[in-house]
This record gives sequence, structure tokens and C-alpha cells, in this order.
Amino acid sequence: MPRVRTAEPPRARAAGILAGALALGAVLLLLAVWLASPAAAAAAVSLKITAPTGTSSYAVGAGLTVSWTTSSAVSAGEFGAWVRSPAGGWYAAKLVPAAGSSSYTSGLILAVPAGSGYQAIVAYRPTAGSGAWSSWGTSPGSFTVTDSAAVSLQITAPTGTSSYAVGAGLTVSWTTSSAVSAGEFGVWVRSPAGGWYAAKLVPVAGSTSYTTGLILAVPAGSGYQAIVAYRPTVGSGAWSSWGTSPGSFTVTATTTTVTLWVDPASGSDAAAGTSRATALRTLSAAWERVPAGASLAAGYHIRLLPGRFLEDAVPGWMDDRHGGAGAPLVIEAADGPGTVTLPNLNIHGCSYLQLVDLAFESGGTAASGGGNTLHFEACDHVLLDGCRVTGLGSREDYTTPQETVKVNQCSYVTIQDCDVSGAWNPAIDFVAVQYGAILRNKIHRAGDWGIYLKGGSAYFTIEGNEIYDCQNGGFTAGQGTGFEFMVSPWLHYEATDVKFVNNVVHDTEGAGMGVNGGYNILLAWNTLYRVGRRSHAIEIVQGARGCDGDAARCRAYLAAGGWGTATSGDDYAQPIPNRNVFIFNNLVCNPDGYQSAWSHFALSAPLPTAPGSNIPSPALADDNVVIRGNVLWNGPPDLALGIGEEGTGGQPGNPVCTAALVLAQNAVNTVRPIMVDPEHGDYRLASGALLAGAATVAIPSFAGGDRPARPLAPQGELSNAVATDISGSARAAGDPPGAWRLRAATP
Repeated sequence: MPRVRTAEPPRARAAGILAGALALGAVLLLLAVWLASPAAAAAAVSLKITAPTGTSSYAVGAGLTVSWTTSSAVSAGEFGAWVRSPAGGWYAAKLVPAAGSSSYTSGLILAVPAGSGYQAIVAYRPTAGSGAWSSWGTSPGSFTVTDSAAVSLQITAPTGTSSYAVGAGLTVSWTTSSAVSAGEFGVWVRSPAGGWYAAKLVPVAGSTSYTTGLILAVPAGSGYQAIVAYRPTVGSGAWSSWGTSPGSFTVTATTTTVTLWVDPASGSDAAAGTSRATALRTLSAAWERVPAGASLAAGYHIRLLPGRFLEDAVPGWMDDRHGGAGAPLVIEAADGPGTVTLPNLNIHGCSYLQLVDLAFESGGTAASGGGNTLHFEACDHVLLDGCRVTGLGSREDYTTPQETVKVNQCSYVTIQDCDVSGAWNPAIDFVAVQYGAILRNKIHRAGDWGIYLKGGSAYFTIEGNEIYDCQNGGFTAGQGTGFEFMVSPWLHYEATDVKFVNNVVHDTEGAGMGVNGGYNILLAWNTLYRVGRRSHAIEIVQGARGCDGDAARCRAYLAAGGWGTATSGDDYAQPIPNRNVFIFNNLVCNPDGYQSAWSHFALSAPLPTAPGSNIPSPALADDNVVIRGNVLWNGPPDLALGIGEEGTGGQPGNPVCTAALVLAQNAVNTVRPIMVDPEHGDYRLASGALLAGAATVAIPSFAGGDRPARPLAPQGELSNAVATDISGSARAAGDPPGAWRLRAATP
């Protein structure tokens, strides 16, 4: 049986489903009330179930849509919905509040034994939480529930015959015959000789469509296939369904790969280092064996055996190593996540570097606070995959690192499936970084923002992350930068072409998300919960640009057409405007007793700029800011909007962003969202008609052609299409706002 990597799964995003029937006492009580109620107690409201109808089939754990109508609209009380077996078992119990309507739809999770003859049952009672069920309805048809082992898999990518380099990424996509809401998938690459590689676990998400990425750390060869399997129980049990990619693919290596082994417990730096038995002791010794100063003639794979590496076992400065697309430099925990811990690393001038399944820790004392746990400078093609990066200590007394992950003047940087936490500044800080992605990470315990991309950072997708326990805010595109730290031609906006989509942001003292001096920025399909307690929920303000001392470089950038100043000091910092900020289809839900301190939004008024700064004057925060399709439930009805009031942006005359337009094109404290169980980490919307009247909208592309001409930066991606939700399920017209397109049953 292939070994599945034991990568730490993302924080649970799905509600626990009811594992069986209602508690016996509850069932007997419900049945007793039903049987004892006289027919006359049915009141004047009658029920008719309109779905499911006829004979259908579902898998165990799949979702069942139940719809019903009432003879008249009801505004008080509640409905109960169940699934009943022909043997009289009652399952999947759910309460649905009356909503002043005569038409309702809800979803139930079929955590029931396999069998046929199931029916949906709906009842109504006038008082929520107590009293007899006075009206009953039964679905007109029955349905069958099949064993989850019968779920079939079909791999849709890769297909045909393709070729990849050793160390490259492989996208694997698959569909299931029915939606599954329990269990997990295993994904592998299998060689024609029967070798199993690149193992990965993928949680189920109540969907029939999934996509993940694998790193092809495999021997060169042909005839490889992708394998996907499913098992109903997370972490144990047999893999009950299997799928194999319809075509094979080749993995090529124009060079050989040198493998070095390091054992911090029993290795020796005088050993050969070519096997477990002859492992080196320190990462420093392995790093010294990688040729410096030129492109590598071979890829290097440094495999770290279990243990904790102390500071004297790692290089003080990892510098000037240059892998290639077919010859990457990989440093990996040989026995999987959780087995290797390293101190802080500083990495400079390296190419095609991959850090896989490693843990990093630094900080924890007054002497060790500050700095960064991981720092990359002047690097390209960096991958941080499946790692845990932790700043120890307290952010309040500055014993944590300044930033947990700091990346500056780099390109092509990806951070995926990691846990990053612990900093008195941001947990992830990108300055002047172009091209890359931040995907499916947990980012938390930051004294500033959870993440910001600034200093001319551009062409990034930030998707599928959970960002929480941050003080200044969750995510912002842009912020404030010293002019000399930027990289030409990205010398104008703080951030360009950044797409922040399908993320969950919760428990941030400041705004859940924002833009500070951005161009072509998309904030869409995100879920925000408990945000803005000391300020506002969403901010759109100017960035800032100063000169931090290198006046000669600042003057050179001004001469090239960049925006800024050559004069040092905060008093001379210049505002950086926004242009083309699209905020679409987000869900902001603050529970009762928790609200933004000042307003829903912070949209800044125009600010003057200094002569000679090259910045258009005034610097606008609201130039083509479009806010549509969002649902905000946040504080009292009279909480300030933060748009169009005195001293804010969005004044009358703005063609796309005024208070009137925002109130007309979004649901601001008019629709109350109900989440499944946010206090325990399930931020999905509960099913039912709770978002009636909250319409999401198609997101237009950016027009393009309006970026500054001197120096001219690449345009970037103009399309704002978001094909899938946070679970990988394909998006469709009419989806609810937020990170998940499918509503879920309440507990």
C-alpha cells in the first residue's frame, strides 16, 4: 500500500455531520408529540414537499435538497426537517427558521445507512424551540442511499501524453460520481515499475470536482500515471474507490540529481552523505557541497532526517545557489512533515529553491525577538510547500520575530499548504516581489496585518487561505514603502494585479481586507467574520512612499518616472493612489455584540501630492473603485457606511462609487447571514432562504491600457474570472457570497 504524506490538513472548514440517527430519547419525544397531537392541532398551515420527488439515488454523506411550500406565508415559528427510513429510523435532523415566506429550501447531509425507500419529512410548529409540531409533510417519492464505497472517481487531468521536468508541478483534477462530505482523498504519482511518489491527502468538501498540485520529485522516466483514491474515514481505513489518469506522462531530467542525506542526531560531516547510512550531520555541510556562483549542472535534493537542527548546524547566510527548472535545489524532510525542525534561515540570491515539509522556529526571548524566521532576498522561483513557520514568544512584548516570512526583491514565489504564525509585525511581508501565489495556508498571530504585498509587488493570486488572530488586519494589497527598496519598472503603485479570492478572514482587530495604493486589485468571494472591532471591516485608502536614506537611488527612480520623493523623513512621504479596485461578492458577518468601531468601509478622501513627485494630484483612493454583490451584516442599522460622508471618498459625482450606489448594489445590514458553526471553525453559510435578496454578480475584467507609461510595467491578467470556490467546486451564476458556493446544514 502506498504511503500517504502526513501533511497537516488545513483547519477544518466543513461542519461535522450527524453520524447517525437522532438521540433515541429525542426521537421518542418527537414521535410521542406527533402521535399525541390531534388532527385539529395542525392549525391552518398545511405543508407540501416539492423536492425530492420520484425515485433518485444518492451516496452516503451526500447532500439532499429538500424544498417545500406552505398554504400561507409564515413569519413565526420554525420547521423541522428529517430523513426517515422505511424501518422508521429518523436521521439528519435540522431546524429551519420561518422567514415570512411560503416557499423554503434546505439541505440535509445523508449520514444514513445505505438502503432504499427513504423519504423526506418536514413539520412546522408556531413557537421556535418548543411546542408540538402541528403540521406535517412527506415527500411524494422515495429515494435510495448507496454505500459511499460505491463512489466512483474519474481523473480529468492529466490526460494524454505530456512531459514534465523533474521537480516541476503537476496539476491533478478529478470528479466523483456523487458529492461526498466525509472522508478524504489520497493522490499519488505511480511509475510503470510500481513506484509510488508525491503522496498527498486532500480533504473532501461536499463537492464532485477537485484539483490539487503535486511536486514531481520522482526519477526521470516515462509511463507515469496519476492515481486518486477515496476512503470514507479521515486518517484510517481502506481506500475504497480508485481512479487512474487516462493517459501517461514523461518526467525528464536533462541533468542528474545529486541526493545528500543529513542526520542531525547521528550523522557526520566527514561522511559521504549519499545515503541514510552515510548521512552528514549539518545542513551547513550539505549546503557547502552545492556548487555556488553559476547554474547547477545537476539538481540537488537535500533530505533531512528526523531531529532538531540547532543554529550551529545551519548556514548563517544561504547565498548564491542557482538551480533550474529541470534541476531544482530541494531541501525536504525525508520522513515527512513534523519530523524536522530548523531555526531561522536567511536566503539570498538563490534560484529554483524548494523547501518542503519542514518546520522553522525562532524567537521566544527578549534577545531573540526581531528579525525573521524565514527571509528570502533577491531570489527567484522559490517554493515553500507544506511547511510550518513559527515565531515563538509574545507579539505584545516583542519577543516574536518582526516578520515570520519576509520576502523582498524576489520573483516567482509560491507559499502553499503552510502554517505561518507569530510576529509583532505582519506574518507574511512581501516587498517588491513579482509573480507568484499564496495558496491554502493558515496565517495567524500577527501584531500587524496577517499578509501584505507592497513596494511594487505584482501579479499574485492569494487564494484559499485562513487568516486570523491579527491586530491591524487580515490582508492588504499595498501599504507603505521606502522608494529605494522598489525594483524597476514597478515604481508606481504599491501593488499591481493582485487577486485576493476565496479566503476566510476572521478575528482581526482591524479591517479584514484592504487596498493601500493598488492598481487592478480584485477582492472577491471572501468570507470575513469578527473583523474591524477597532476600526472598519474593509479599507480602501492611499498607500505611502518615502525615501529611507538612499537619496541617490530615490532621485534615479524619480528621473525614470517613478512615484515618490528623494527627501527622507515621514513628513515628506507621499500618498500613492488607487486605481481599479474591484470588491465583489464578499460576505462580511459580525455576530451580535461584535461590530466595526467606526464604519463598514474606510474610503479615503483625495490627498495632495508634492511637486516633483510624479504622482497625479490629488492622489485618489476612489478612482474606479467598484463595490458590488457584497453582503455585510455588521453592527446597528445606523453604523456609518464610510463612503460619501464628510472627509471620505465616494462623494456625489463619482461615476461608480457613491454611498447611494454602494447601498443599492450591496446588502448592507439588510440581510442577516447565518453560518453553520463559526465559533468552532465552520464559516459556511447555512442552507435555507436566509440570503434572499442578496444577489451576487458577474465580475467584469479590468479594461487595461491605463497604467503609467514611464517606466512601463507588464499589464498583468485583466480577467477577473473565479472558476471555483474554496473547496474546488465550480462556481455558477447565482452562487451566494463568500468563499463557499454551497450552503451547508446547520448542526
